[in-house]
Amino acid sequence: IKQQKTFYQDSAFKVTAFVQLSCGLDTLFYPITIRKCQQDSVYPTGCNVYLPNSFSPNEDGKNDFFQPVTSCAFEKYEMMIYDRWGQQLFISNSNDLLWDGRSKEGKECWDGLFPFIFQYQLPNEKPKLVKGLIRLIR
Repeated sequence: IKQQKTFYQDSAFKVTAFVQLSCGLDTLFYPITIRKCQQDSVYPTGCNVYLPNSFSPNEDGKNDFFQPVTSCAFEKYEMMIYDRWGQQLFISNSNDLLWDGRSKEGKECWDGLFPFIFQYQLPNEKPKLVKGLIRLIR
């Protein structure tokens, strides 16, 4: 059974799992505490930016696009994806235009690692530059 819940405040609860084994039924109890993230000096505005390290553009509705995740609006945004030879495959100046694992010509890219450069600015912060690799899984 898959259940999903979104928490908007600190919460504590217990999760109970019933596991059917060949020798009988086992019951597991897990206490879980959810706490609101604290602001820190690295992200003074509380606007964290998360960049996933992989995605799978197989049109199953899960991780089909490579995109930064944040709860804040970007003031400036530029995402560039390259192939292993340095040819630009994708460029976007908007968080609404996401990489779907295709080249500029619309051809599906192969499994593997792709270098990216991400330049952005969040409200009341200095511009940031992030370079890394994204793993495309087919």
